[in-house]
Amino acid sequence: MNTSSEYTFPIFISSTDYNLKDLRAELAQFLEKSGYKAILSSAEGFPDSSPKLEPWESCLPVLEHSFVMTLVIDGKYGQPLKWPNFSEIFSNREVSPTHAEYIYAHQSRKRMFVFIRKDLMAYYQSYRKVMKDEIEKLAGKKIDKVKLREEVKKILSPTLPKNVDFKTLEFISEVKTSKPVPWIMEFVDVTDVKTKLQKKLLNELAEVFLIKQMRFDTVINALNKILDGLSKDEQDKALKKINVVKEFPEINKKIEELEKELEESNTKLNSTKTTQKKERAKLNQEIESLNEQIRTLKEKSIIKSSNSFVIDNGKITLEDYGVSGSTINLGTTDTVGIGIGSYLASSYCNKCENCDNKEFDYDSHRYMSASSFRNCPSCNKCWCNTCWPQSYFISLENKYVDICPECKTNEK
Repeated sequence: MNTSSEYTFPIFISSTDYNLKDLRAELAQFLEKSGYKAILSSAEGFPDSSPKLEPWESCLPVLEHSFVMTLVIDGKYGQPLKWPNFSEIFSNREVSPTHAEYIYAHQSRKRMFVFIRKDLMAYYQSYRKVMKDEIEKLAGKKIDKVKLREEVKKILSPTLPKNVDFKTLEFISEVKTSKPVPWIMEFVDVTDVKTKLQKKLLNELAEVFLIKQMRFDTVINALNKILDGLSKDEQDKALKKINVVKEFPEINKKIEELEKELEESNTKLNSTKTTQKKERAKLNQEIESLNEQIRTLKEKSIIKSSNSFVIDNGKITLEDYGVSGSTINLGTTDTVGIGIGSYLASSYCNKCENCDNKEFDYDSHRYMSASSFRNCPSCNKCWCNTCWPQSYFISLENKYVDICPECKTNEK
């Protein structure tokens, strides 16, 4: 297998096998050619002979070591099975292997890209409507979930084609309503899946760099706030402890001494009589030498680190992240734009203040992405996409920006 890097990113492909065999094979080939490691439970060499597990259970430990799961849902559900060695997750539920892989990935907070056959969505909407109607009939009464399910199945089953199982509609409902809801797209054919998956993977890669920028931005902001609250001597001591700027205080001190000496020389020059040519020439030479020393030291005082930040004349500036001119003065809380998506605050958020959802942990690759949360530019509160699903635009600082539902209500 040819890859574009030394490390191949593992992507687990989950779907029913017998009705999607060709789609699975083509999708796996596409990922392999793109430099990823496609993992299929139906592929040769898949570890499915563990003496401690049932054959169908062996997919779960493999899924555990995959970074991302691509789930493809078509009309067929698959055979419901028991999962005795994972009773803490499934209890007594009997679910198909594809459904079990989803439940396991969801419990483990795996990153998931979900594709649902577009033709299924009309049947799913019918399922939702019938379910809603039956629940309304039981208003004020205790709901027996088993009886409710059987009644909905009885109503819908005669209208479903042979290639659409009722259990598949229940499965889709679980995927679309269990929080955190994964990234979901409808698809028509395998080409559609490949195109949308490639775009999503590229967006994920871009997000890696954005999160790195935002984290570094937060650290710099915090450092500036700390320095702003210190005296000059305390600032010098703090900066000495940072290796990349350990000479910065000494250089500044030397510049101050030379500038004082330069001022004294200029004063002497202005008070020297024009007839004292030798004295004036000596002073001019001394002044020129002092200016050169000051210029050289000021160049050294612009200290650039390997992490691409610059300390120049009391300012810490970010560079080389594809972000134009992000300069932060000591003690400021200015917003630093990252040039993508919505208007973001300087420090990213990962906990919704409305529902307390905190489902993002980038380092583990298991939680929702940073784009699942955003700051309102008006109130600066953090919201998740579930609580802030709709855009409300107002003019703020001569820009049209998206505000949260709470601020929209206050605008009225």
